[in-house]
Formats: sequence, structure tokens, C-alpha cells
Amino acid sequence: MALVQGVKIEVISENCTLPFYQDPDMVDDGIGINKKRSFYIEAITNAKFYLQVTLTEDFEWLSGNCATVYLSFDGGRKQAWNFDKRVWAASRKPSAKKLTHFVHYDPEIKMYREAHFSFGHLELQELNEADGTLAHIDQLGTIRVEIERRKMFPRLHPKVYRHHKDGSGERVSTVSEKALKGKAVTNTVSMIAGKPTNRHTSTHYYESLAGADSHRICFEILYRSKHVLQMLGCIPKTPSPEPFSEVTAPSEQGLPTVGNTPTDTTDPDQEIRDLRARLALLERKSNAKSEPLDTYGDSSIPVRGVKREQVDVREVWEVKRPKASGPIETVDLTDD
Repeated sequence: MALVQGVKIEVISENCTLPFYQDPDMVDDGIGINKKRSFYIEAITNAKFYLQVTLTEDFEWLSGNCATVYLSFDGGRKQAWNFDKRVWAASRKPSAKKLTHFVHYDPEIKMYREAHFSFGHLELQELNEADGTLAHIDQLGTIRVEIERRKMFPRLHPKVYRHHKDGSGERVSTVSEKALKGKAVTNTVSMIAGKPTNRHTSTHYYESLAGADSHRICFEILYRSKHVLQMLGCIPKTPSPEPFSEVTAPSEQGLPTVGNTPTDTTDPDQEIRDLRARLALLERKSNAKSEPLDTYGDSSIPVRGVKREQVDVREVWEVKRPKASGPIETVDLTDD
């Protein structure tokens, strides 16, 4: 939303008012008479939108009795809406108009048709030469709103306006990269065909004011994608997600741990030392479970770090019977 000199501009999409962003690199040196007010909005592809213009109690009519609002997209043809000062004064509240659609001639049905607004996708093509079919290439990605104070007089005979057959219903959907000249534009305003309608009939004619009262209040709304707005610094970038940290069990023997424990530290050197200490502890526990104990005598002494093969005791300690020594005994086996 923008509010300047009693004029409030809103861009509404999906029943939500889009926030306006300021360019951080633009220096505000005051508001001059003919100075443009530039704002950024986020354009979501294929999202429908419309504008709402409100004249508040602070709006100065000067010598005019009518305020005309001109709306154009991407430097294209303008269409107008009028505020009547008498209606504004009688309502005793801010007067608002919804700029929901253009009116253009559709040759297929040979009738006038409403054309509603949406953010379309701008397709870039690699061409050798710049696209010469687009007259206002520098106005791509721009919604322009102008408010002019005028004098309104009644007509003796109503006048039926003929809307243009081209310009309102046809929009630019492709453009060459060379023509953009590095401009960060990825969207365009597309027109969605609506219901048939009648031509506008005017019962008044208008005259512009002279002198200082003739200046217009101009707004430029630059619609860009979210990525472009982040690169321009209009909106903060999305923070990177924090890395997932598993919950570690409390350490044994009072050794520090890393993760979601009370001993967690932000010092990278301390974290490295804690990891090394925990790794050494795990290695010692693994070796203690996988290595056998060597037994000597009555005491069992564990030997770490050396693997010994099991030796068959029968092969090492062979039992040999000693020969008997002494006199030979004679045994008589006869019956006598």
C-alpha cells in the first residue's frame, strides 16, 4: 500500500493486499511536484490481481471537480476511471474504485469483452537482434498509475467511446535477452478473457487544468519475482536451514560430547578436541572386546594390541615314560 497526497494505492491478489517494498539503494530527497513514486511488489506467476485507488479526506481537489485515474501495464495503452467530487463529498468517507479489468474488442466474438489482470511468465529467447515489435521495452515489469485533476462538464448528448482493438487484450509473452539489456524481469501482465460487455457511454466531457494545478500524481509499481527482490535487497533472503545434529548419549569417564548436551560449545577447536577424545575412547572399548586374554601362571594379564594364535598344548608338552633301572627279576613259571 502507498499513501501519497491523499491517494492510496493497493494491489490485491488472492484476497490479500501485497506489501510494497522500497529500493534500499534509492535515496529519498523529498517529494517534488512531478516526481514519480516507485515501489516494488512480489509477482507470483499465474496469480490474478487488481488495483484499488482510494481518495482520502486529505486529497486536494484544487480547482478541479473530477479526478481521473490512468492505468497502464508495461508501457502499453492506458485506460481511465473517473472520481466525481460531488459523490466523494456526499459519501463522507474515503471514496475507492477497484480497477479490476480493461475493456477491449474481441474480433472472435465481434463484441467487447472484459480482460482481467494476472502475472504471466515472460519467456526469454536468444535472438541475434533486439525485439523491435515492443515499443516500450524499458517499461517491462512496470504498473503505472497516474491521477490527474480535471474539470468535468455535462454533455448535451451522450458519447459512446470505441475502445482500441489492439493493445489492451494482447500482451507481450516473449522477448529477447538482448532487448532486456540485463534487466531482471521474469514476469509480465497477462490478460484473462472475461465476460462480454458493452461499450462505455460518457455523459460528461473533461478539460485539463492550467498552471500548477495541472500536475499529475504518478506511481510506478515494479513487479518482480521473489528471487529478484532478494537480490535487490528489498526483502531479506531466506536463511539457510541449520544442519541436523543427532542427540548423542552422555560420554563416559567424564569426557565431553558434541550435540544437544550441556557441554556443547561453539568453539570449533574445542569441538575437534572433544571428537578426538571420544574417538579414542571408542577405539579402546572396541579393542578390549575383540582381543583375548593371555594367561600366565595364576595371574591373568591382558595384552592389548597383539593378537596371539592358540597353541595346542599336546604338541608342545609330549609325555615320555622313563626306562626302569635296577636288577632284573626272574619269574619261574613252571609247576614245580
